[in-house]
Amino acid sequence: MLLPRSISTSSTSDPFLSASRYSGGSTGPSEDSVQAHQTAFARFVARLQEVADESFDFDRPGNETFGVEHVEPTVELMKWAEQTKADVSILQDF
Repeated sequence: MLLPRSISTSSTSDPFLSASRYSGGSTGPSEDSVQAHQTAFARFVARLQEVADESFDFDRPGNETFGVEHVEPTVELMKWAEQTKADVSILQDF
């Protein structure tokens, strides 16, 4: 489910409904790119769940990119990830 991008931050304190959180006055990435970012994240989480009960060594050389194979770390994706991380950390304070 995608949220509308026209919600004003003055009417709500919910960071997930904020349209002005992206720099440069932009309302953020397109709905298609957000969906692609969410899909990449969902695949990453699914891969982590695959090895959750195993003794997978993430520190072993070659394993540092586990779960993000074939994901291009574009500037837009990295901004989305950083903003999502910030939004979640705000929720952890409640």
